[in-house]
Amino acid sequence: AARAFFPEATLRSGLRRLGRASHGVFAQSVVGRVVLSTVSDLPGALSACAKAYAISVPPSHAELREIGDARAIFALANVYNFLDSHHVGVLEGIAHSCGVRVASRLRLTSLFDGEIELTW
Repeated sequence: AARAFFPEATLRSGLRRLGRASHGVFAQSVVGRVVLSTVSDLPGALSACAKAYAISVPPSHAELREIGDARAIFALANVYNFLDSHHVGVLEGIAHSCGVRVASRLRLTSLFDGEIELTW
């Protein structure tokens, strides 16, 4: 799908761009409407995102480890598909949906586990 939608981009870049678009699709689903129903800001959206991972990406584990005035640390474990690209884009898309432009930095602890730092 990444190559079909973004033929000019590298595979990883296309996967990241697909991840950015996933929030809108999830928000239209029944589960998405329930999980996101009380979200009004980026901290709330990231917290809801951690819950959404438990429902929609088993056996992954997501945790909002830290949230501050202009920084968040989002930890992911047991993510077996494109943690280094698609899932970074997922968090960037969530921030964008809240009207926040973020910079992201990934720190992998293994191929399937890591932390994504968002700053704004």
